[in-house]
Amino acid sequence: MAIHPSPRLLVLLLSSHLIAALAVCVSAMPPLVRLVLLLPVLVSLAFHLARDAFLMLPASWCSLSVGEGGAATIIARDGSVLTGQVAGGSVVTPWFVVLRIRPEGKRRSVARVLFPDALERDAFRELCVRLRYA
Repeated sequence: MAIHPSPRLLVLLLSSHLIAALAVCVSAMPPLVRLVLLLPVLVSLAFHLARDAFLMLPASWCSLSVGEGGAATIIARDGSVLTGQVAGGSVVTPWFVVLRIRPEGKRRSVARVLFPDALERDAFRELCVRLRYA
C-alpha cells in the first residue's frame, strides 16, 4: 500500500513544535540561551516535516506491506527495502497507527506514525486489522 503525505501529521508537527518554541521563548532564560535552545526545535521541525509529512527525504517511507505473522516490508523513497517484524510497541487506533518495525538483524526498531489520510481508506482499515492480528 502506498503512503502519501499527511495533512494531519503536518498540523500535528507544526503545533507541537510551536508549543515547544513558545515554551522556550517565554522562559526566564537569557535571550542568547533561548536562541540556542530554539535551534534544535527548528531543526527537528524541518527534519520531521521533510521525512514524515512531505516524504521528501531518501529515508521517507513510500510503500508498506504487512503480511502474515507480522512480517513487514517497507520501501523507502530512495528504493531501499526494509524487511522485519512488527514490534510489540505498535499502537493501533481508529485515528492513527504508531507502527514499530524491528528490522532483520538489528536491535533497535524504527517507528512512524501513520494517519488515515496518508493511506487509501480501505488500506488504512486493512492495516489496522492486520496489525491487530499480528
